[in-house]
Amino acid sequence: RLFKATNPRQASGIKLLFAGDGDMAADLKYRCHDLRLGSSVLFLHQDVEPFREDLYSASDAVISLKHRRGVTHEQFPLSAIEVAFSRAVPIYSKNSYISEFFPNIGVSVIDESCESISHAFKELFAHPGRYLSERAKLEGNWLELIEQKFFSSRLDQEIQKTLNKNQNRLSMIGVDPVDQIEADLKYGSIEDTLKKVEALLDRGDQKTKKRSQLFQIKGDALLKSSRFDEGMEAYSASLKFDENNHLAYVGLGHIALRGHANEDALTFFRKALAKKENDPQALMGIGMVHDRLGISEDAIYWYEKSIQMTADSGGDIATSLSVLSQCCMECTNRKFAISTLERLRENIPDNSSIALVLGQLYLKDGQSEIGQKLIDEALLVQNQGQSKPA
Repeated sequence: RLFKATNPRQASGIKLLFAGDGDMAADLKYRCHDLRLGSSVLFLHQDVEPFREDLYSASDAVISLKHRRGVTHEQFPLSAIEVAFSRAVPIYSKNSYISEFFPNIGVSVIDESCESISHAFKELFAHPGRYLSERAKLEGNWLELIEQKFFSSRLDQEIQKTLNKNQNRLSMIGVDPVDQIEADLKYGSIEDTLKKVEALLDRGDQKTKKRSQLFQIKGDALLKSSRFDEGMEAYSASLKFDENNHLAYVGLGHIALRGHANEDALTFFRKALAKKENDPQALMGIGMVHDRLGISEDAIYWYEKSIQMTADSGGDIATSLSVLSQCCMECTNRKFAISTLERLRENIPDNSSIALVLGQLYLKDGQSEIGQKLIDEALLVQNQGQSKPA
């Protein structure tokens, strides 16, 4: 409430999710209602451990000032590192070793006061690109500290396990230099990416489509750092070298969407679809425009198509599913939202997260028996998946 009062423009786009199975859920709900925060606050009252990493991936920032159950190394919360690997920004206590050794991967707070957390939110908006810059350095820093015997042997093993789990996010071997730069942008420094792009462009020995890809990557990097005018120039340059580069149109669509130019955004996303049929990013973009306009059923339609195309290509649907879930929860036509998720569950049967969201929607619709059954079955599958040996 403090952040909304002092930063109304930024706060208008924020949804705060309280997740966990603690016994304070009911009190928090009543408190949020009394403070008139119902439209800005969501609750997920269950144990999130089975799908914790999916939850991180679907979030822009994660606040975890308390320690997870079973954590014995409170001064070095691995959850903050896991959040960073998931491309979200961790908000963590300043009284931890994270602040000392990895100060730029997130926002530290002095205490759990409203003022401190409100200031952390403000920092996220003031420096949107800062926290991506240290991600690619995490592995090397961790290994160096391990070699120095800084941690206990037990913590060494946990760190190594986390590194191994995220190894595929940090390294690609034997790929094209331009593709390497594009992959690095996801988990590396924006400024480093821009320098590498400029170095390759200065060489001038790429084929036309590769130059188009380089300018498109440059646009993506500038978009991530909210440098929208420069991003538009880069995307326009990309299309001059290859007018069929659909990702450049997707980038222009997101810039238009950030500027609340909804019609322009829709035009760009449709152009991207015209260049590459059923492109998941373009489909998601069209859904986001309709979502912004409050046309929930149309947004759900496009979100569903995007998720289906992503799943068909073997991609990760966690983030897209989170966006669809939120839209379904807010949709007044519950039957339409439920039928959409039922269809997705049938088409993507091995994804327990879909069943989990569907169960929550049934509960919200008053169909508690089928809703609870779906939730229990989904959690059982996820728990079994976590208990399987590597």
